Amino acid sequence: MHHVNTCITKVSQHYSVLPFVTQTNVFISVFLCIFFTKAAVAGSDVTLSGQVGRSVRIKCSHQFAVTNAKYFCRDPCTDQHILIKSGQPPTGKYKLKDLGKGVFTVTIADLQKSDTGTYWCGVERYMKDTYRKVLLTVTDGNEPLLNSTSHMKSESPVCGCSVGTRLRLFPGS
Repeated sequence: MHHVNTCITKVSQHYSVLPFVTQTNVFISVFLCIFFTKAAVAGSDVTLSGQVGRSVRIKCSHQFAVTNAKYFCRDPCTDQHILIKSGQPPTGKYKLKDLGKGVFTVTIADLQKSDTGTYWCGVERYMKDTYRKVLLTVTDGNEPLLNSTSHMKSESPVCGCSVGTRLRLFPGS
């Protein structure tokens, strides 16, 4: 509810300085604000584990963004935190492959304990980018993996990151 109240406050402050704004414009803006805020906080985070020295593959889904740029960043996901972006060659540690059809994958190679943390799969949008939250824990190798797929013959656990969407409505939100 805090996110909704913050959103409504921002919309009200913005429109209060514009004399030509109608009640309909304010209503539509508040409705969209509530809709996107609810979508942003709905769902649960995706959690996965990998082992030191191995790699992890993260599958990020999105909608209506076949031609949009995709990227992978570390929290808090500002421009300087972007680790890899579609169209860029792999960096050695990070590889992003846009499969089209609503999915892109990110591979993090040679995992280290320092890679443990919060990441975001991002999609550039006209107004505000959309995000998928990824929580990664790197273990020494003698601890069980979370969300690994035992039936796969790959050393890279796969994470479907279509759960939990983050929409930045305002800077710093």
